[in-house]
Amino acid sequence: MILWQGFGFLAVLVPIISYVVVVKLLQLAMGAAYTNTHAWPGSLGMLIGAVGVALLAKALDRPKRMLMDVGTGQPVVMKPKHTLFFIPLLYVAVILAVVAALMLVLKNGSPL
Repeated sequence: MILWQGFGFLAVLVPIISYVVVVKLLQLAMGAAYTNTHAWPGSLGMLIGAVGVALLAKALDRPKRMLMDVGTGQPVVMKPKHTLFFIPLLYVAVILAVVAALMLVLKNGSPL
């Protein structure tokens, strides 16, 4: 079973690292009790991770080789795929942004 293609594994690492960094920095600044009682630090970390994955997807979405099809004479652009569970990185970034919003809403007790 293929879990990722290309740099798709970074769609997991980037949000985890950004989440941990934001939460740990706020724990140092405000105390551990603050991050346990407020939802926005975790949501902010996840949103930063989503932006990071989107920027990574845009940076990696460049054609690598252009070939000429002998039969038709048309150019063929070849570029590697960067996916996580067959989902392109840009769509994974959107999913992460939705997860960040859900984290904020659900932890604050809204009846979603």
